Amino acid sequence: MSENFTEKVEKIILKSKELAQENSHIEIQPWHMFLALLDDEDSVLKKVITKSGGDALTVERAIKRKIVQLPVQNPPPNDINFSKTAYKIIQNAQKISSKNKDKFCTIDSLIIALIESNDISSILKSSGINVDSIKEQI
Repeated sequence: MSENFTEKVEKIILKSKELAQENSHIEIQPWHMFLALLDDEDSVLKKVITKSGGDALTVERAIKRKIVQLPVQNPPPNDINFSKTAYKIIQNAQKISSKNKDKFCTIDSLIIALIESNDISSILKSSGINVDSIKEQI
């Protein structure tokens, strides 16, 4: 992985890749990253969704519905890379971390970058969650 990520972010990226592989997807999408964050044992994302007045389970179900709609490849590819959108989110997370004077890309920066993406923000909005409220909680 990159020396620019915290261990926690590296763990989420690896989990995203596993989710893509398990579902026979050809690339890692923002949905995989968001679900990996939701499934994390001490999920910061679940906490901020709840504090923002949302239901993490509703969001998780909506994300899973998006994941099952992604195209599959059988057998799945051996090497899975980020989609253009997911790669841009990672780049944005790194920029946010730099702007915050963080030495490494943090979970908070990754969450902010994800919720700023159109795909994820539309799911949050349709689940009745204010994206700005999540940003305030982080």
